[in-house]
Amino acid sequence: MLDFRYWREDTKTSVKQDMVQLTETIRNIIRNNHIGGIILFANNLKNKEQIQKLTDDLQDAIPAGGIPLFIATDNEGGSVFRLPRGEFSAFPGNMALGAACMDTVDSKLAYKQGCVLARDLSSLGINTIFAPVMDVNSNPNNPVINVRSFGDDPASVGRLAREMIAGIGSKGVVSVAKHFPGHGDTVTDSHFGLPMVNKNRQDANEIDLAPYRDAITSGEAPDMIMTAHIQYPSLDNTCIKNRAGEEIIVPATLSKKIQTDLLRKELEFQGVTITDALNMKAISDNFDIHTVMEFTFKAGVDIALMPVSIYHISDVHRLQSLINILSGKITARVIDEHMVSESVKRIIELKLKRNIIAPFNGTAPGDITLSRTLEKKLPTAR
Repeated sequence: MLDFRYWREDTKTSVKQDMVQLTETIRNIIRNNHIGGIILFANNLKNKEQIQKLTDDLQDAIPAGGIPLFIATDNEGGSVFRLPRGEFSAFPGNMALGAACMDTVDSKLAYKQGCVLARDLSSLGINTIFAPVMDVNSNPNNPVINVRSFGDDPASVGRLAREMIAGIGSKGVVSVAKHFPGHGDTVTDSHFGLPMVNKNRQDANEIDLAPYRDAITSGEAPDMIMTAHIQYPSLDNTCIKNRAGEEIIVPATLSKKIQTDLLRKELEFQGVTITDALNMKAISDNFDIHTVMEFTFKAGVDIALMPVSIYHISDVHRLQSLINILSGKITARVIDEHMVSESVKRIIELKLKRNIIAPFNGTAPGDITLSRTLEKKLPTAR
């Protein structure tokens, strides 16, 4: 899933400009590289008419018979809000909502907020929302989650997150809970450094993992779960070499023990997983992108978010090089081809479920059985 936050078509200037309309160059990047999703930022989203035109053009970039895009944005409703404020419902934020929702009756406010956020996005052609935040803010000094969390009580966080997930889903939009396995007890912002959570395994189970476990076991799981760029030694204390050659505890995004053994096997999550942005310094300061992508897919994560920034035509070769290197690692069996195929299958199933791929051959949107037609498309979906 790529971002085109900025775009510079003119080779004679170094000035970055917000990307607000699709150029033929961007269209070709999406089409020629079989891109599966786009994330939009406030830079891309100026007003209703412009946004609708942009999302229509992004989907039109997919060749005839191709698989439509996830078009996503972070739109939590409070301090993290990408749509033009004043034109759309912003809300005061999750911690304020948590304070207002002290019993199960009040929890319906979270459902209604999810409905409104999803309705606004869907009207603009945006089909995926990176919300709700499912982190339990157990550290009051947390610099990055803080008021984005519903609070410090795992049961309340889980209850409100499930209501918001249901509201988002009722409008046909893909919900994305974040940040697994839990970013709520950190004193470092993973945009700028690599945080560590020092909870023991029992506390991890009772606090950070509880909202995810309860949502999954109750049948109210999100469509996607986003990873956290954090170290969590009680969940995985395996070491990996960083770009300086130092042995460090593997970040959760790159951990097979966390993304596959814990999330898939122990918690039995069946949906799609996606990394947090891979250009965040927690990851980019410690690893080159080829190492990151290899370990991301070996860990079992389905979608790599923002592995390379493409803000000019000269950046395209880095994307093509990355795809070629990954393809080579699959051929060489460094990356398990079966795991990649399972990821593609989960992605296709979700696009069917949320009607991003239109029904075909009599298949209803909720029927996630792959037909022979879709199976033929699997090799071209990234």
